[in-house]
Amino acid sequence: EHQIKILHSAIIAAKESDFDNRFHCVLYGEPGCGKSQCLISTGHMLGKEGEAYMKLDATSTTEAGAQKILLNNVFLPRVLIIEEIEKTDEKSLRWLLGILDQRAEIRKCNYRIGQQCRDVKMLCLATVNDIHLFKRAMSGALHSRFAHEIHCPRPSRIEMFKILEREVLKSKGRTEWIE
Repeated sequence: EHQIKILHSAIIAAKESDFDNRFHCVLYGEPGCGKSQCLISTGHMLGKEGEAYMKLDATSTTEAGAQKILLNNVFLPRVLIIEEIEKTDEKSLRWLLGILDQRAEIRKCNYRIGQQCRDVKMLCLATVNDIHLFKRAMSGALHSRFAHEIHCPRPSRIEMFKILEREVLKSKGRTEWIE
């Protein structure tokens, strides 16, 4: 509940301020603790992917790919969900710095195309397994743009039992094997 309340308050603050107040959130914890599920549920709450939110996996997103999407798509959702943000090369994430700070813009400049710039007021929600690695990335520049650092502990044995029971019953399986 604590994690959901923080995510919800960040979304409300962004929406009520026309995305001038963007309190980016990073959910961290060991694999299997529910970070991704929290963001998947948040995305579903917001609406359709591509309309209400955009989802990227940092491990498979290049700088050129992200820039192309953000500069060329006619419509951009206001929420950006990024999975495993600490697991990619720092150079692949530099485009995020201008989006996540007060500039809220994406810029690309090279000899062939010249300069392109677009306002991109997006709230970013990200997942991280290794928070210490994330804090060191880009000398802390990326981490400093996230107002909320939300710890997601591994579920207790009782919580894990309830999760497994829900999933087994959903698939009409037998609950005996859970123990």
